[in-house]
Amino acid sequence: MPEIKAPTNLILFGFTGDLVQKKVIPSLFHLYKEGRLPELFNVVGFSRRTLTVDEVQEIIFTSLENHPDLGKNARPQDMIAFAKKFQYISGDFVDQSSYTAMGNILGRVDESWSTCSNKLFHLAVPPKYYKEIFLQLKKSNLTKPCGADEGWTRVIVEKPFGRDLKTAKELDMLLGKLFKEEQIYRIDHYLGKEMMENILMFRFANNLLEPVWNSKHIEKIEVEVLEKTDIGSRGVFYDEVGALRDIGQNHLLQMLALVLMENPYKNGPRESLRTKRAKLLKELSKTKVNPNKNSYRGQYTGYTKTEGVDKQSFTETYFLLKTQVSNQTWQEMPIYIECGKSMEQTNKKIKVTFKPLNSFGHHNRLTIDLDGDDAGIYIDLWAKKPGLGLVPEKRTLSFSLCDNRDECTNNSEEYESLIYDCLEGNQMRFLTTDELQYMWKVVDPVLKSWQKQKHNGLKLYKKGTEQIRQDARARVGI
Repeated sequence: MPEIKAPTNLILFGFTGDLVQKKVIPSLFHLYKEGRLPELFNVVGFSRRTLTVDEVQEIIFTSLENHPDLGKNARPQDMIAFAKKFQYISGDFVDQSSYTAMGNILGRVDESWSTCSNKLFHLAVPPKYYKEIFLQLKKSNLTKPCGADEGWTRVIVEKPFGRDLKTAKELDMLLGKLFKEEQIYRIDHYLGKEMMENILMFRFANNLLEPVWNSKHIEKIEVEVLEKTDIGSRGVFYDEVGALRDIGQNHLLQMLALVLMENPYKNGPRESLRTKRAKLLKELSKTKVNPNKNSYRGQYTGYTKTEGVDKQSFTETYFLLKTQVSNQTWQEMPIYIECGKSMEQTNKKIKVTFKPLNSFGHHNRLTIDLDGDDAGIYIDLWAKKPGLGLVPEKRTLSFSLCDNRDECTNNSEEYESLIYDCLEGNQMRFLTTDELQYMWKVVDPVLKSWQKQKHNGLKLYKKGTEQIRQDARARVGI
């Protein structure tokens, strides 16, 4: 990684939220420990809660101590030095005086550094606040650089970006009035996962699979993100978005794009990768999913008792969609995307099932496991079972992401690598506006159909069971 030297301010909207405390602060600390942040680096936290300096420090310390890997290795002196890089503003996202206070802090920092520093705005807040934050940033002139050659300004926006295609376009128009496209970093943290990048390496650095990577040889592709946990304390947020907006519209479709897209490396990886992802998503968006026939949704029992959830909510906590890409490479091959909370087990996988050879009738399957100790790529092959007779036996060829636990522990988290990319100015792993709009085009018809149906078609399921998945598969025909 090249060293980043330019003085930089990071403004964190939603400082007291789960995302900042569980992901952003630990990622920043690891970058700090590795010497990857600029020497002159300042963080301005912004939330509605009133906090003292000691309380801000306590949030930072708790965030680091609770981290599964950093907590046992973080030295107190390092945490104290890191916490000194933070300042905090208590205010309302709609209050102009809060942005004036922010501008005053940034001005004093520049004065103390005797320079015009970079400004990186990170909107780690629910998407319902985006519009007002964009408007207030415009009014306050905080997004204007000091000059043509110093002090860049960039913005990180979290998913889901909008509630549908219409609101996504509206937000993009507002964002376009403040920033140029090269300043906008639409984050999907799955694109920062090691195994997501390994999909590209596995496909395009090896000549083994690409000749059979098409619907002539592949029977179906399944993309799934299943979690044992429920929605926890995210009741207000989750009830506004649901599983399809929270996971399907972004993570699952990006996983699918990396599996199905054309080779992006012929003309250099940075821009062509985004272009090829967008091209695939455009082709996918042309397929009209019949929600009544090719979708299934459910809600786990007890969901409506969660704090912040409407007692009459018909928000889905599980869904399964069947679709396809109507191009020459993938025509008529079924694709299944699936997501669920409170499942029997946690799985974040891509399953590629190959068509059987007529001689034996057995399927080969390639499985990409994205997370946990089993992260890796696994290929099911068939070999002769030892002994008399020609009896086939399944064997699995495996590639593990890490050879041991310590190696996995040292891997950077998604947010660490993505924040670094943003500081460096590398947009390869961030979404373009075209990708965003094509993804909304895929799910919009389904969301509108579910909205009209409300509780009709919403199946209740017991937490920790597989019945909802079995019912869904029977419905869409896996």
